[in-house]
Amino acid sequence: MNLADLSSNQLLALFYILSNVITLFVCLLLLYKTRSMQQTSTVFFKRLLICLVLYYSGEILWAHAYFGIMPKPEVHLKMARMFNYSVAGLLSYCWLMYVEVIINPKGLTRKNKILYSIPTTISILLSIFLCAFFAPEPRTIENYLMVFGIIAIPFAYVLIGGARILYYRFKSDKTQKSRYTLLAIWPFVILAASVAQVLIAGLPVFCYASTFTTIALCLHSQEQLIFTDGLTGIYNRKMINNYAESFSNKEEHYVMMVDVNKFKEINDSYGHLEGDKALIYVASVIRRISEEKHFFFGRYGGDEFIIISKDANEDDVKEFIKKVNDSLDEANEKLGFPISASIGYHKINNSLTLHDALAKADKLLYEEKEIAHRY
Repeated sequence: MNLADLSSNQLLALFYILSNVITLFVCLLLLYKTRSMQQTSTVFFKRLLICLVLYYSGEILWAHAYFGIMPKPEVHLKMARMFNYSVAGLLSYCWLMYVEVIINPKGLTRKNKILYSIPTTISILLSIFLCAFFAPEPRTIENYLMVFGIIAIPFAYVLIGGARILYYRFKSDKTQKSRYTLLAIWPFVILAASVAQVLIAGLPVFCYASTFTTIALCLHSQEQLIFTDGLTGIYNRKMINNYAESFSNKEEHYVMMVDVNKFKEINDSYGHLEGDKALIYVASVIRRISEEKHFFFGRYGGDEFIIISKDANEDDVKEFIKKVNDSLDEANEKLGFPISASIGYHKINNSLTLHDALAKADKLLYEEKEIAHRY
């Protein structure tokens, strides 16, 4: 077949189909590259990729019907629209779950998953019903109203996810802003591409926009894993060191060092798996309270954690320590054994660097540990 002999409509069809085939294989490649990663956020990211693969497959079917390549184009066009609008609902649901995992891993409970899935289920059923029994002519008011009715819930989910990311980016410190920036861009690119796709039928706007931004999101997620502790999901020592290098001691801050009391005894008495659960619990407590206060936090190593306050005074630090200790008192009910921690802190100012203050906080911490081990 000579391309010069093809009409402009046939060339457009070929371009549209090839574009979706290429982006489909790119997403399959990303799925293959992330196949061995089992972090919760990566699992939901892979579900996003699966939804995109399904969507591009539906677009290939749609293009064959829209450009009259296959027989009975009306039937296949209806099937393709029904399939893709349903997948769009699943895609928006996976996106919102992915956002929730990034923002608050412990908050994504089974109950929340079910609640979030109800509007998605309604959206899918609505897509099937309207596409099956209501098929207005393209580019008419009735057609646009139908499309709006179908995509209203998916659009709302994408916007809610984007708004939550923007909110967390606004209130986070500089170390976390870069983490949320690309996440905040993704939904708005998807929405803009979706609108363009509806208005400019036949041009592969959505597949390229969604694939390129998803590749960027994947690369960013991989970078974040380098700075994330594999067990607890909070920042690791590498990130703490990076923060220390960029840290300015022109303003008064406090550094706190947390060490789990009698952690070896927990491992010896209950086993290392229970010891891991204890560390995860302590990390979740530190994360929750630190995010409330907008403090930087990370796992320094073993059973030691570091928190760095921002624009806080000593009373704020004491309040933080009290909240941590009060939350750890609840561990016996949740884990089946008690957990406590020793916390030392020291001020950082012009005359004292972060590393110097950390050394002094560490000294105070071990003074507390000596007291704790007497009982």
